[in-house]
Amino acid sequence: MRWHRPGEKACGPESFPEIFRNYDLATRVSARVQERVFKDIALWRRAGLMPPHISINAAPVEFMQDDYAEKLLARLDHFGLSARQIELELTEHVLYQNSEHYMHRALTLLRRAGVRLTLDDFGTGYSSLGFLRDYPVSSIKIDRSFIRKICIDPSMEVIVGAIIRFGETVSVDVVAEGIETQEQLMLLQKIGCPTGQGFLFSPPVVATSFAHLLAGSRQFPV
Repeated sequence: MRWHRPGEKACGPESFPEIFRNYDLATRVSARVQERVFKDIALWRRAGLMPPHISINAAPVEFMQDDYAEKLLARLDHFGLSARQIELELTEHVLYQNSEHYMHRALTLLRRAGVRLTLDDFGTGYSSLGFLRDYPVSSIKIDRSFIRKICIDPSMEVIVGAIIRFGETVSVDVVAEGIETQEQLMLLQKIGCPTGQGFLFSPPVVATSFAHLLAGSRQFPV
């Protein structure tokens, strides 16, 4: 998701955080993002391309009303897609809202339907372990702040290694975010990280460019 302003560099979501703190704005943006993503997946499938599960983000404020899961599943059905083609990324900040009951119900319903749930920015807050205990999480993403320093700070290597082993123990997938250098990749390979993402593999691309990547079956196993 990018905000394009004439004569200026495109800005990512971190440049307009207030949108995601307002229920009305956040849900409208979320609806548009989901429809764009689901439309793209449907087009790729009709073209004979088989994308992996595609991640979308959910803002904490979106769970302030008790209809998040129903709306998402209805949009998937509209485009003829299976829930198993989608991964929902959440940060533990969703726990700080006064909507825990609605969120628990929504995530349980989505997980039963086949949507994968991912805990993003893992390791940066105090309630990550509680989230894993209480919700049916499929995978965790090691925060990029650890990966950024992994080659220069030995303690980061220890922390990342511990998270990888922890993921293996509780049977959730582990993804290292923000891999930007070959040195980071080699170290992550050395300590057994199963999956990674970052600019080393590809910068963010538009849907048409992603279709070309799918057609070429480009894969970069860590």
